Parts: sequence; C-alpha cells; structure tokens
Amino acid sequence: MKLSTKVMLGAVCAICLACTAAHATTSDTFRCPNGALIATGDRLSTAIVRCDAPTVITRRTLTRGLPFGYYETVDLEEWTYNLGPSSFIYYLTFENGFLQRIESGTYGN
Repeated sequence: MKLSTKVMLGAVCAICLACTAAHATTSDTFRCPNGALIATGDRLSTAIVRCDAPTVITRRTLTRGLPFGYYETVDLEEWTYNLGPSSFIYYLTFENGFLQRIESGTYGN
C-alpha cells in the first residue's frame, strides 16, 4: 500500500471515530443522583419514588402513523439530569408512563 493511501485510510478512520463519539450514547439503566437504580421498562411512578427530582421535565403528546391508516397517540415525558461539569447530562424518555430510553449527552454545566 502506498504511503498516501495509508494516510488517507487513517484519516477516514479518525473521522469515523470522531463522528461516532459525538453522538449520545444509550443505556438500559440509570443511577439516580441519590444512588437508586432504574431501568428501561420501569414505570414513571417507580422513577418518581426512587429518584431525585430532575433538572428539567418536558412533556408533549406525539401522534404516530401506523400501517393501514391507523395512528396512535403517545404521551412523552423527558427528564433531564444536569449533574454538573464533571458528569454527563442524562435524558430519560418515558412513553405512556414507561421508561423507554436512557441517553447520555455532553458534560453538564
């Protein structure tokens, strides 16, 4: 392999790794600031009892299209935990009262 091909291949690999690292990561569990553990599939009421209050709560309703012209309405609630500059920001998404997704973002402030 020529030197220029090796350099180009190395540059492409570095760009791919950088793009992958820039996206939020997902997890199946979240350790609340008070130390309690919750997992995807848990009820919203369980998270309210186990966890400290989140930094921000965002609520909205979403309508999704389904096959054959049907649709469903989903109640979404997203909790944001900003745990400071030495920790990542966490986003917990509840759909119809159940924890569906746990994502971590960049460092907090």
